Amino acid sequence: MGDRGELTVRGSVYEPREVVLTRPFWIGRTEVTQAQWTALMGELPASAACDNWLCPTCPVRCVAPYLAERFANALSQREGLPTCYAFPRQPRRTAAVELDCLGYRLPTLA
Repeated sequence: MGDRGELTVRGSVYEPREVVLTRPFWIGRTEVTQAQWTALMGELPASAACDNWLCPTCPVRCVAPYLAERFANALSQREGLPTCYAFPRQPRRTAAVELDCLGYRLPTLA
């Protein structure tokens, strides 16, 4: 949000672009902490790319998108809201996302 230049990720260059929000949404004040993740999911995600050193107040790092979607679904279920992500046959692939879903979604789908 604060970067006005281009972003390079794994050799690919991403230019900034304008985004228009078409519906209201809520977003957390902070990133998901390790304590929040562990309380809901049971353990921190394992990743070969980086380690999540034990720090309950630190953000969870290196979370695969499908795991973030599963976290959002678990949060929705805990609060009695509908889940927004479907995982049919392959546990790491999302089949569909309901954009009008009232449960938790990732900010990329706001």
